[in-house]
Amino acid sequence: MMNDYKMNIIQVVKQYPAIWASKCSISSNSKHDRERAWRAIFPQVISGYDQLSVEDRALPELTVKKKWTSIRDTFQRKFKRREEQERIGGELSSDDIRESETDKALAFLKKSLTNKIQPQAKLSIPLVDEETIPNFRNFIPSSSRSHVDNAIDIFNSSEYPEERPSTSVEEVNPSIDLRTEDSSISDPEDSHKTTYSTDNQFTTAEEHLDANNKVTTGDNRAREEAMSPSDHRRSRKRPFEEEEEPENSEEKLLQDFLNGHVFKMVKRFDGKQKLEFQSKVIKLISDIQYPETNNQ
Repeated sequence: MMNDYKMNIIQVVKQYPAIWASKCSISSNSKHDRERAWRAIFPQVISGYDQLSVEDRALPELTVKKKWTSIRDTFQRKFKRREEQERIGGELSSDDIRESETDKALAFLKKSLTNKIQPQAKLSIPLVDEETIPNFRNFIPSSSRSHVDNAIDIFNSSEYPEERPSTSVEEVNPSIDLRTEDSSISDPEDSHKTTYSTDNQFTTAEEHLDANNKVTTGDNRAREEAMSPSDHRRSRKRPFEEEEEPENSEEKLLQDFLNGHVFKMVKRFDGKQKLEFQSKVIKLISDIQYPETNNQ
């Protein structure tokens, strides 16, 4: 009797692929379609279903769904074990070899299971040499090319400089020109296109930070005055409060300056200029972290 009940469920469910077919083979396999299929299945497998009230139908419907889930999962486990053993050349157990009547009735599930366990093809990218490296970008999806281009810019930064003719400071970035107005070169040796004078022709990083701090301080004071009471009088503060600055303001400005401009500028420096720039940055960081030594 129980076997007939199980076989009846299998034969009825077989007529509704929305219940058992994989999503890759049935495009309309949505939750709405499955519920509609179950509503058509219940009257065929539950005796007296039409005479039952809505409340009385809930338990038989749940029982049918659980029964089908148990039948399907048992067949799936057996099918996957058999496929795995055949793939690795292992021995099958007697239960896996024997095909019962239920297994024969559930043969329509094999196609759906094969689609699920079939490994997806992997994208193979051929090996390239130096001559074909520029074409490597064509193998990358368009949605990821911007990230690759950014990575190439970082790779070509100061840590991996290219051998290229040096250019003037103006060509690096006019918005961050570090030379003073008096940029005349008196010594003919300093006029070589690959060298730069070591005189005070560069605005130090400390001066840039001081200028940025003044701008930031002015903006903060203007904002405080706008938010002051209606009489427009500034609130009284203790002297040490007016002199307080955020602890990490200089560090943040330094980090923004390095991230925003330094990599674009330094990668075109020659060896001498890089050493000079590195020493100034180290001194700047030391002055920020240990101001007491600078005062001494």
